[in-house]
Amino acid sequence: MTSAVFAALVAGLATSTADQLDHDVARALADLPPRSAALRVTATTRMDEEVRAAERLARRAEASGLVVTASTRADDIVVGPRSFLVEERRELAGLASLTSGRWAVSDSVATLTAAAAERLRVSPGDTLDLGPVSVLVVGTWAADDPTDPRWFGDPGVASGSDAGAVGPVVLSAATLVRLPDYRTSTWTLTVPSSVGGSDLDRLTSALRAFVEEADDAGAALDGSLADRVREIARAESSVNAVRRVALVLVGVVGTLVMWHVAGAVRAARSTEAMLVVARGASPGQVIAWHGGDVAIIGALGSALGLVACSAALGPPSPYVLAVAVVVPPALAIARAWPPAVVGRSGTAPVALVVAILLAGAGILLTARAAWLGDVVLESSSGAVRVDGLTVLAPALVLVAAAVVTVLLTRPLLGAAARVAARASNGLALVLALRRAGGRSRATAATLTLVALVVGTAAASAVASASAGAVVDRTREMQTGDDVRVSVGAERVVDGRQSPQVDLGPYAGLPAVDRVRGAVETPVGVADLKTTLLAVDGGEDGDGVVAGAVPIAITGGLASDLDVVVGDRLEVLVPDVAATFPAVVRRIARSLSGLPTGEGMVASRTAVQTSLSKPEALLTVNTLLLSSGDPLATARAVPSVADRPVTVVRARSGQGELSPGAAQTAWRWAAVGVALLGAIGLAAVVLGSVRGSRAESAVLGALGATRAVRGRARLGESAVAMAAGLVAGVAGAVLLVAVLVPVLSRALVPETAPDLGRVVALDGPVLAASLVLLASAAIVITLAGVVVARGDADDLLRKEDV
Repeated sequence: MTSAVFAALVAGLATSTADQLDHDVARALADLPPRSAALRVTATTRMDEEVRAAERLARRAEASGLVVTASTRADDIVVGPRSFLVEERRELAGLASLTSGRWAVSDSVATLTAAAAERLRVSPGDTLDLGPVSVLVVGTWAADDPTDPRWFGDPGVASGSDAGAVGPVVLSAATLVRLPDYRTSTWTLTVPSSVGGSDLDRLTSALRAFVEEADDAGAALDGSLADRVREIARAESSVNAVRRVALVLVGVVGTLVMWHVAGAVRAARSTEAMLVVARGASPGQVIAWHGGDVAIIGALGSALGLVACSAALGPPSPYVLAVAVVVPPALAIARAWPPAVVGRSGTAPVALVVAILLAGAGILLTARAAWLGDVVLESSSGAVRVDGLTVLAPALVLVAAAVVTVLLTRPLLGAAARVAARASNGLALVLALRRAGGRSRATAATLTLVALVVGTAAASAVASASAGAVVDRTREMQTGDDVRVSVGAERVVDGRQSPQVDLGPYAGLPAVDRVRGAVETPVGVADLKTTLLAVDGGEDGDGVVAGAVPIAITGGLASDLDVVVGDRLEVLVPDVAATFPAVVRRIARSLSGLPTGEGMVASRTAVQTSLSKPEALLTVNTLLLSSGDPLATARAVPSVADRPVTVVRARSGQGELSPGAAQTAWRWAAVGVALLGAIGLAAVVLGSVRGSRAESAVLGALGATRAVRGRARLGESAVAMAAGLVAGVAGAVLLVAVLVPVLSRALVPETAPDLGRVVALDGPVLAASLVLLASAAIVITLAGVVVARGDADDLLRKEDV
């Protein structure tokens, strides 16, 4: 049973988290915004050397496993009052579906988006005048998914217009050549839809090499796929670190439990083992007899657990199979070895030395993790990996807490027994303290198991909730409102160059409650460069106060500028060499809406009014949307955008993985360790009953009643469990203070604002774990008393004397 539970827990933890992680990786790689999920190489078509270099890069990218989508576009095709976007795209049928007519498969014919056809009031069969050429419209189409990264955020795909130009109008390459000479060829790189976590190392290396080669060749690159893959690789490694921490905790507790279970079997067979040795059996024969059947049963149990887990979650990875199948039989044989070779007296010093070494390693690794501050390491070549030593630290910290408590328990219990003997007539209490202090093996085993279970449950419950909280708070601080839309418009221009963004269509998007326009622009204060977010209806009001613009600034910026609330500043807007006076009205650790984490927020109207050059116009380039359904709102943005936009959602995975996989791993660890701990306590308590029978018989002969001896046994178990509880809580506090923030911080992007310590509690996980352990402890202790009473320990048996 024990090996089946252990195998099922290990396989379930590894398999379920890995499956969820692969799903999250695939989703994050294709998530909005499209230009962050793709990389585009652009070449001027008439520049032959440029085109050949770009084609070589595209072929190498395709050979490395990336998907390459090629197209050629002619811009600024102006016919009368209209301008057109015209392009040649061979893969169109794989990206869109016909809404009318047919695909264009010959020269002098064209298809266009249904939205563009509606703007032009054309349909299949009409002729479209493109200046140098006229083409027959043979079909209209609609993109299967306008947010597909292969479209690279082209606004015309959904709206039929890009900054006033209608299109795209898709025609053949031969027809496109007849248009004006200025054309651009593009190769858009995206990742396959089947990519999972195991492909990230290859993709990270391939994209890093590609970007370096493109830079060396002088190719024009756009998009941030390489940065996104690197961020996701870091996030995947951080979740893998959590999963490995959980696996180590389950593995350590499971190993201890199976060790004690096998020890209980060995204790039950000790008399038979001595008889076999006395009759001349060799050590090998004793081990085969003593541990062979236990090993076979362990292997069968492991197979049963793996089959059950595979039926529920799918086949686990090979290393999980190896651990689950090999560990139980190996432990059974190792546990059978001491009676045949070493003897019982030789094991205690070895165990103590090993325990002390593990405790020291836990303390050193904890200090190292606090110093590094990250569980994810990145090599100079760009490879991202998990720091294996930090992964071991949580389990070793709990072992260290248990070892220190064990070393302190025996002298403390001896002193407590002497005090109780002088201060009270309660024989049961004195006996309980003396038994717990004298029978150090059983006390140490119980204490260690309880410490590991309690520490794991408490730390996992905090880590599970904290992981989600730190990711959610990071997204809110980076994004502002529920959906943030960065519009492809100049930050500061005059009214003739770029019209103001129309907010009306965005207000009509699904689930949108409010739309606020904003300008995000770099500014300077003294010699410091920072970011200004000037918002319509800003949180500090629209008016100018005492001739200055009220601003809110982040604490880091206030520290750098050495300013306090009420101080006045002169803020420079470099784009137009204009300044405006500002007065600090609020200093906050973070400000909603600032993607860089540091900067200032003010009212756009107030800033515009106070600019030293009134003719400069602050043009809205950012929209902050409050939405009841951010996902639906974000997906609908391309349908109303008439220029390139970048969409960021606050309540969904954006460029990094969701904390779901990490939280799943913590919950597996908490509940799984509680279950294993309950089994281990049963083995320790019931296995120690026979060892205490001689002492109980002696106490009975000296006049101690059955009730007193029963209370003494209960007290002994209670003392060991109480000490384990203290050790577990101490270890959990250390984990929460040092290691949990390191693991949680690794789940957010490196550029995210520093939130400090975010501590939350997953109440259901903690309650379920502790209730399971407490119930098991009560049942096991009572069962131990019943078993002891049934052993007729009032009579001194020959072997007990």
